[in-house]
Amino acid sequence: MNLLAAMPIIAAALLSGGSGAHAAAANHFTAAIPTPTASVSPSVALAGTGAPTPVLRQAGTGQWETTVLLDDTGPACGQVRAARYRLATTVPNEMVPALVLGVAQAGNGEPAAGALPDGSACQVTLSFPQFGQVPQTAALVVDQPGSSATVTLTVSRDVNLFEYLGIPALTGLFIAYLTLLLSLLYVRRPSRESRRGIRDWLEHPIVGSGAWTANDSWATNISTGLVVVATVLGATGATNSLFPGIALDRFSLVNIAAGFFVVSAPVVFGILYSLFTTSNPGLTADAVVELPLLRAATIKVPSGASITMAADTMIQDGSARWAIVRGGGTYQISPGADIQVLAGITGVAEGSVRVAEPVIASVLAQALARTGDEAAAAAPADALRALKLAIEQAVTTAVLQPDILDDERSAEAVRQAVKMAVAESGAVRTAAEKVVLDAVDGSGHPVSPTVVMERAQAVTQALARALAGNQALAQLGTAHVAAMTCPGSADIAVLPGSTLRIGASAGTWTIQPGDVLEPTSPSPPAAPGAPLGLPVLIEATGGAKITVAGAADISLRPGTVISSPQRPDYTLRRSRKLLAPQNANVIVANLGIILIVNVLTMFGIGAELGIAGVLAGFSDASAAGRTFLFVALAVVAALVVLFAVTATRAMADPEPGSSISSQAGASFTL
Repeated sequence: MNLLAAMPIIAAALLSGGSGAHAAAANHFTAAIPTPTASVSPSVALAGTGAPTPVLRQAGTGQWETTVLLDDTGPACGQVRAARYRLATTVPNEMVPALVLGVAQAGNGEPAAGALPDGSACQVTLSFPQFGQVPQTAALVVDQPGSSATVTLTVSRDVNLFEYLGIPALTGLFIAYLTLLLSLLYVRRPSRESRRGIRDWLEHPIVGSGAWTANDSWATNISTGLVVVATVLGATGATNSLFPGIALDRFSLVNIAAGFFVVSAPVVFGILYSLFTTSNPGLTADAVVELPLLRAATIKVPSGASITMAADTMIQDGSARWAIVRGGGTYQISPGADIQVLAGITGVAEGSVRVAEPVIASVLAQALARTGDEAAAAAPADALRALKLAIEQAVTTAVLQPDILDDERSAEAVRQAVKMAVAESGAVRTAAEKVVLDAVDGSGHPVSPTVVMERAQAVTQALARALAGNQALAQLGTAHVAAMTCPGSADIAVLPGSTLRIGASAGTWTIQPGDVLEPTSPSPPAAPGAPLGLPVLIEATGGAKITVAGAADISLRPGTVISSPQRPDYTLRRSRKLLAPQNANVIVANLGIILIVNVLTMFGIGAELGIAGVLAGFSDASAAGRTFLFVALAVVAALVVLFAVTATRAMADPEPGSSISSQAGASFTL
């Protein structure tokens, strides 16, 4: 049941019966008011038709006043002054003597409506200083010699604007502020984002349900508590018995206004989300993710995944072992692994080797000349391939360092990091020595280890010079490479030319013997099909498809370009996280929007609690009863705030198993 939508209606129905209930209850005086005695010619009579209904109003603590219009058969209101006045009330049933504050002739001596032609219309003001309790109903008894008359009074208590509006508004603001403060303190921040300040934290991406329903909104459950409070406050048959003298129609309007803040939260979220998507467009089924050169997108697979090669693909591990596997093969990725999709790694390695290849040939010729062989030397293809793979490993390791991966380093800083990684890589030096050894072994002439080391150092220096003039590195900071698409299903398409790095804390990557087109080289495993050690590097020259098991979190870093045929290209200014698979009913917002909507909702709920508190103070309950109501409302307010903070934390929790990683049923709005 949609209790949230029904709450303002229930409260309005409860509160709006105020004035009518007083009028109906004002006729029950038979137990408290003496029966008027007949008189042949009473000197004082009630004002006739058209006279205003007198009101018993609260003039202060323990003091009540009323002004009544009476007709006097004598001149100058003499009989009105001589009459005796008493206040008869029910609950409590009392008869209280009145103190005459003043008598004035009404209308400058002209008879009031219904007055006798030869008499006078008199306005008498009475006070009841000895009466402190608020009555449910009241009447004025006018006693004069030989007769008495009663005047029904409408009980009215003094409720000022601060009590109508100020207290509910302040209560709503306090609860909203307390919710925001506790959210800032206790909603978990990712460790790296916490160092970047409040702005980055507020822009932390949140994934949730695109359709708002009352059942998904915890404000519905909180409003259930408010309904219980309203039920307690309205437990009697007539509201005037619980709130004597209070015009509840004004409170009903304020309650409806407070409920408006609660039910308007989805509308406000829709407006904010529209503004957010205008400046931060998301991925569509036909969108392509273009990564900056030598930058990576991260795919976390808590439940594992599988990868299918679209073409013959080279796979290598960190031990200089590699193999070429046939296209169409599918391999399992262990749960908890991280998949890095990198752009431009292969281009940098191939370009460097290609530029350095003439220098390498010259170095090899010099090495052979020392053996007396003057023939032209060429590096074996397998050795050059191993050298390229070693460079890829070194470049990948460099660009995946946390200070480069997560920080917006300058292009020059990245270039220097890549050059240093290649120059200091032991795998590159080993591959350079292998190039020299393979070339010398092919000549059939022995070469001393010293010559091999010298020539290998020359090959490494040639690679360093090639990197300095590498065209791909020169385009760092400006070039982008189409790397992947996310159609919204469990499949993530990796485009040709990308490089994949699959890492895990421990484990192996097993290649079945039937999938190997070219055995692992240059350091083959002990037997065909033996596993490669993780992490492994995959050259997706023909592309690949990653199929997620369960759900996966995709992280895109600043500078990534999202291109689509239906709209202009958009460059991410900040990190963006996506959920895969992502159905059509899932949207991505940020924590700032969530907090704005939550504060709006909490203000409305707090205002409703403030109204309940004001009415509890005006209730006819005993001091102990009012204390119980105040304590109950304070407990409800504390539970509301606690629930708000925990719900916000659940939405912002970036860990697997939270509402953003395991399911998309949680609503953004409270």
